[in-house]
Amino acid sequence: MGLLEKAGQIQADGPKATPKKKTAKPAKSKKAKKAPKVSLEDELDDLDIGDERVSRSLPDEFVLASKPAKFALALIDFIATYVWILLIFGYIGFLEQGNFNPTYFYIAAILLFLFNLAVLPFMTNRTIGNFVSMTKFVTHKGNPPFFLHLTLRGLNFGFFAGGVIALLIGFPTMDSVALGIGFALLAICFTDYVVKKVRHEKQQGLYDSIFNAYLVSHVRSGDEQGWLGRLESLADFGESRFKLGGSEGDESEDDDS
Repeated sequence: MGLLEKAGQIQADGPKATPKKKTAKPAKSKKAKKAPKVSLEDELDDLDIGDERVSRSLPDEFVLASKPAKFALALIDFIATYVWILLIFGYIGFLEQGNFNPTYFYIAAILLFLFNLAVLPFMTNRTIGNFVSMTKFVTHKGNPPFFLHLTLRGLNFGFFAGGVIALLIGFPTMDSVALGIGFALLAICFTDYVVKKVRHEKQQGLYDSIFNAYLVSHVRSGDEQGWLGRLESLADFGESRFKLGGSEGDESEDDDS
């Protein structure tokens, strides 16, 4: 009877509910470590700008200017920029006499100076010397450099003359200001000379290196009109007075042969 009583009790009470398993709470994730700071140089390296670094050499479609073209550029720019000013200073110092008034010559010399070193570079990225010598400056991208490149390059002789004058003024009285200005201006010219010697293969001086500019031969399109066409016609004078054909590389090959 004991077994029957137990069976009846089980039926009355019903089956025991199996205890639910406790679900494990997800473990709290550890705080993510702070990413190390990346320098600006590393960020630029990660940018998708190609597998190779951009070449800063002269593009293949351009040819370095020849020695006669470089000589013509330097000579014509010197005449157009400084000769008239030097003649005026010479007149003031040695020949000034009578009732002759050189005021208009002063104005003309200053205007020509500004035209060749400021107006033309800003408008055409060339100087009178560039037009006569059929040359121009380009960067590694094939574009003209910022116009201040030609302005600073043309002022190099002015820096030299100003430095010499400042030293001549400063030495008799040992004026430290005049001597400092003189040595600073001459230091710029000396640096340009050293850079030209170091970078003679690329034909770059101080200002060319700063703006990454190359002096190359210029080919006239023949479509220039107006005052720009007249400036381009100055190349005829350059061809008749200077031997502008060829390039620096061609001349070096001729010297080796």
